[in-house]
Formats: sequence, structure tokens, C-alpha cells
Amino acid sequence: MGKGGQTNGGENGEKQNGNKDLIILRTHIHCEGCASDIIKSLRGFEGVEDVRVVSDEHKVLVKGKHADPLQVLERVRAKCPNKHVELISPKLKPPAPPKKLEEDENEPLVMIIVIQVFIHCENCAQETKTCIERMKGVQMVTVDVKKKQMTVVGAVEPQYLVDYLHKRAGKHVTVVKHEYQDKEKAKKRLAKQYKNGNTNPQGDGEKKKEEKVKDIYYHYPPQYEPDHLYPCLLLNDENPEACIIM
Repeated sequence: MGKGGQTNGGENGEKQNGNKDLIILRTHIHCEGCASDIIKSLRGFEGVEDVRVVSDEHKVLVKGKHADPLQVLERVRAKCPNKHVELISPKLKPPAPPKKLEEDENEPLVMIIVIQVFIHCENCAQETKTCIERMKGVQMVTVDVKKKQMTVVGAVEPQYLVDYLHKRAGKHVTVVKHEYQDKEKAKKRLAKQYKNGNTNPQGDGEKKKEEKVKDIYYHYPPQYEPDHLYPCLLLNDENPEACIIM
């Protein structure tokens, strides 16, 4: 169990500043009762061997080889919630900045697409907006009823948006303009993928679809089967089933 005491001079505190096992806290100490509360809060705490309060300097000296400075600080703050307590020594290293996450090349880029669509009333505009918001990848949709235009923000391809509205809402849609939201990011990805031979900035999704299409095989019937003869082979000498003119 740790011992406790109170000193009124700064000499004792200055001598102990060079001790590596010493934890120094600063807080406002205005009376003996205040100092007693701090000592009681750390009495018997894990790793704490001795606690001294220097009233003149408003410091708390905590001695302990195995005492954790942060745990001691939090202990005093928890037991004396009305006091502002800060750690003077030892000075802790600032936390390392979070590592910058590498960009996922397969993550689709966000686009801003402006489309021209026939909207004759607010109800029609709301229905079309709701239809677009159900699309996967759409983040935001704004409507301009006067210009009969809608602005769609999200990871959506313009042609897919046109086909989707035509199929789901029966709307004839024209793309007015489209651009990437983060132009620098899109430019870097395009440059990198052009070097790798991939011209699709939206990742490898479309490339994989093309590879799947290449794996499709079409099987035709045998060339010389009687039920599946081509017209040009009916009079061919190489066809054993061809007509023979004597």
C-alpha cells in the first residue's frame, strides 16, 4: 500500500524531478482537504509506492517503478472529477498518425451525370427520383423541373443509367454531360491502367465480364448429318448424301 504525505516547499519536488520512476501531475491545490483527497485516490493503486503533494507548486509526485502514468492520471481524474489534472512528467510520445490507406483500384469512381428527361409535374419528378435512388451505387439525386433535368451523383455508368430508366420507368433519357467527381483520382487511375493495358477506369469489373464472354462456345451440328445440310452442300462432290445426276 502506498504512503502519502504533503509538503509546502518546492525543494523536495525539485530533487525528485530527476527520478525516472517519478510521475508528476499538476492540479490546483488550495487546502489540506484537497491534497488529502488526491492522496486517498492513489492509495493502494496498482504500481504506486508513494504519493507526495507539493501545495506551493500545485504538483502531485507519484513514485512507483511499475506505475503507468496514463492510468495514474485517469485514476485521479475519476476520483476527483471537479479538478483539472494534467501530466507533466514523464512526457509521453505523441500518437503515431494513422497510416494512409492505399486506394482500392477495384473501387468504382464516383461520377456526376446530368440527364435530360421528360418531367411534367412534381409527382412525376418524385417518382423518377425514387426510381434512380434505388439503383446500386447512387449517392444523391437532384431534380430541376423547369429545365427537365436531373443530376445523379454516384458510382454509376451513364449508359447503365439510361438503360435502367428506360426499362424501369419507361423514360426516354438523354445524357447532357458527365464527369468524374474526383478528376485527379480518375486521371491517375486512367494513366495507371493504360500502362497495364486496361482502359476501363471503373476497375476490373468490365474486364472480367469480357473474359467471361470469351469463354462462351457455340456448338453447331455436324456438317454432313442429313438433317442439317447446308444448301450449298447438296450438290457438292465431297458430300456422300448429295444428289447424283447420271
